[in-house]
Amino acid sequence: MGNTCRICGNSEENETFTAKEMMYGLRETFEYFQCSSCGCLQIAEFPADMGKYYPGDYYSFDTYDGKKFTGTKGAIKKKQYEAAVLGGPVYQNTLGKILGKKEYAIFIGLNVNKETRILDVGCGNGRNFLYPLAEVGFKNVMG
Repeated sequence: MGNTCRICGNSEENETFTAKEMMYGLRETFEYFQCSSCGCLQIAEFPADMGKYYPGDYYSFDTYDGKKFTGTKGAIKKKQYEAAVLGGPVYQNTLGKILGKKEYAIFIGLNVNKETRILDVGCGNGRNFLYPLAEVGFKNVMG
């Protein structure tokens, strides 16, 4: 029997992939599969000892106060982030190329607004993606 998607329950025609752990040099091989129905890519079987891959000093365990934008410089950065997400194609093709924030390019063409629900799976502590969205006024971000 094939792998069953944990999101939609589909088990038909899911494509499998293998990947090696490379961050800590363990080089263990893991099987992943992509659901042919909803497109979710997921590990086929969770390792018995997750602590082996996520030690106590793993970067996602760092705390973060959620305050990326403080002072005058922070106010400018806040506007930069907001424009990167909500600025549309004109911003993306002009100032966006200069100012960066490429991580938000995924929103181009999606009609994202501050009410849009955003789920970031694997966001770590949220410092680089989710907290900035919340600070510029997005109300429905989770990770």
